[in-house]
Amino acid sequence: MALNIKESTAVVGELTIDNVQVLYLSSNIVSDGSEATTFVQSILDPVLYNANKGQCRAAVSEFQTYVYSVEDRFSELNV
Repeated sequence: MALNIKESTAVVGELTIDNVQVLYLSSNIVSDGSEATTFVQSILDPVLYNANKGQCRAAVSEFQTYVYSVEDRFSELNV
């Protein structure tokens, strides 16, 4: 029997427009890079999302860039 323990970091983002949550973004990053990073995007208000698609997509891109920076920090620690 073997017990494997891994640390991970959760990153969460919420995009609100006019005090209404439009997007929920989450990512889980395993600190040693041994597993793929997960990314989940949930559209909570399709009407506001479609009316502000450019702004919403820019927020998703910003979130992904942030997640990549966390992955990079972990990579530097594991060299």
